[in-house]
Amino acid sequence: MLINIVLGLFLIAGVLLALSGWWLLKQSRANQSNTTSLLYSLTHDELSNPIQSALAALTNLERRLPEHAQEQHQDVTSLRQSLNRLTDVTRNLRALSILETPDVQRVKERVNLSAVAQSMVMELGETAEASGVRLAYEGGDEPVFVLGQKSDLHRVLTNIIDNGIKYSRSVPQASVLVSLTPTKHRARIVVTDNGAGMTCERLKTVGKMPQRPTARTVGTSGAGLGLYLVKQIVNDHRGKFTIESVEGRGTTVTLDFPKAR
Repeated sequence: MLINIVLGLFLIAGVLLALSGWWLLKQSRANQSNTTSLLYSLTHDELSNPIQSALAALTNLERRLPEHAQEQHQDVTSLRQSLNRLTDVTRNLRALSILETPDVQRVKERVNLSAVAQSMVMELGETAEASGVRLAYEGGDEPVFVLGQKSDLHRVLTNIIDNGIKYSRSVPQASVLVSLTPTKHRARIVVTDNGAGMTCERLKTVGKMPQRPTARTVGTSGAGLGLYLVKQIVNDHRGKFTIESVEGRGTTVTLDFPKAR
């Protein structure tokens, strides 16, 4: 019972955290530097550290639980998933706070996009398998270099592939395909799934700040925070982000970057 109460509190905290983050981002137009600094500090120290401490405490609690206490183990697993989701939200908001700061100099380097794509497919392979989704990569092993930040490109592909897995797991023969197609001057990554797809109304809001109908779910599944961040990162890398989706048939996300010289 206690764990269920704590779980509910953390879910509420997650929504409040994300709503607070969006409010701070909106206010940043009037006072960009101070507000962004506040948002970065909030997500970096005041929230991230307690969440990590809570995850460590959960691990210790689970070790002390009897093996036959199945219900308690399920509660601990649910709570860990919620805390991990909060961790993702804080990281996304922290990344947004940096991207929204015009004076920050972001150092870019040559990044092998092929290696990034393959590593993300391998990293998320266990998650896909547990969800009954076939996750595959096409594109070969030849290096394809773009100018950017490796951590940002990881975050972009994590968000997109994770969405593909999440919204495909309920369909038979679910699959997510990540393909890389280089040309002379461009590098294109396409992530295709055969999942639930999006309505026309939802598709219009992709990559934009959450609208009123979805504001109550900011930071949770389907709120659009991750795709908004994806679009901002792709723009920062001088790339193009497009998405096509048909409800009930799946979604295709295309990322197009200029190759590094």
